[in-house]
Amino acid sequence: MNNIHYMVRSVRRSEAKDLLGDNWVQRHRRVVQQHANQYKRIAWAKILQCLSIQGLTSSFHGGSNSMGVDGQNSSGVSRALVKERLKTFNIQFEDLHQRQSQWTVPDTELRESLRLAVAEVLLPAYRSIVFNMTC
Repeated sequence: MNNIHYMVRSVRRSEAKDLLGDNWVQRHRRVVQQHANQYKRIAWAKILQCLSIQGLTSSFHGGSNSMGVDGQNSSGVSRALVKERLKTFNIQFEDLHQRQSQWTVPDTELRESLRLAVAEVLLPAYRSIVFNMTC
């Protein structure tokens, strides 16, 4: 992804663009985007599963608005299960952070694009599970 992005930027800024054409640039920009999507899906899928609310609800829950005797809130979410998922999320996040903090994305534009793409997926999922824990 870094290499292709660098090539696209270099071609766009040089006379090589006239030789290779706009189609070449667009095609390779799509390749960079495909690699970014693969990174997001492969690197973050396991962590996002921890934040999924699937499997957190019970079909047998009371209709009250407070935490019930069974440890579930009004939406039927088990507080203990949410805590366990968040604990697993934190462990996996730290592991992924440790591995990826040694990676480099020299281009600031690409690095920021990747950061925003991950945040667009990760933050809503995190907010959702934390919200379910507090409801």
